[in-house]
Amino acid sequence: MAQLGTLIEEEIVTLAPYQIRIDGGTQCREGLNESHVQELVDLLSEDTELDPVEVVWDGQHYWLFNGFHRLRAHERLGLTEVRAKVTPGSLEDAIIASAGANKDTCLPRTNDDKRKAITKTLELRPQWSDREIAKHCGVSPSTVGTLRKNLGLGGASAQDGQIAQRFVTRNGRQFMMDVQTIVTGK
Repeated sequence: MAQLGTLIEEEIVTLAPYQIRIDGGTQCREGLNESHVQELVDLLSEDTELDPVEVVWDGQHYWLFNGFHRLRAHERLGLTEVRAKVTPGSLEDAIIASAGANKDTCLPRTNDDKRKAITKTLELRPQWSDREIAKHCGVSPSTVGTLRKNLGLGGASAQDGQIAQRFVTRNGRQFMMDVQTIVTGK
């Protein structure tokens, strides 16, 4: 998870569900799928161990960014402990990590879920290229570009008076690229 920036180490711990914050805008799905929650409740009732939820610890709070359905299933059963993979970081790191979560899970994201993930990433990382955001969110670069344009986010156009720059990665190296001449053709 190189996007977290402050990643030092991850560890699996046991937390009480009430210790995990879900109110910081870290949920990139439009809502919970109650039938999926019930499937997880059934699995937990059969003593099946689920993957740990994933949280970012900012030194004060555990911000959930992956595992909202699993956490709800634990709460529904009244379980007092949930396994959590903890990564050091900030609330912003948790929001960005959430946008990249659930790309390859058993519960596919809806188009609204994808738009929400892209929008949050564009708001927090407007300097990232469409390709970088697409890779992070598991969508196509053209989808990101269309949403960026429709939302008027990111300063993609030199005509709007902003410098057009993007964060790009080439051969494993990350840098800012001036794309003003690409955008304007001048």
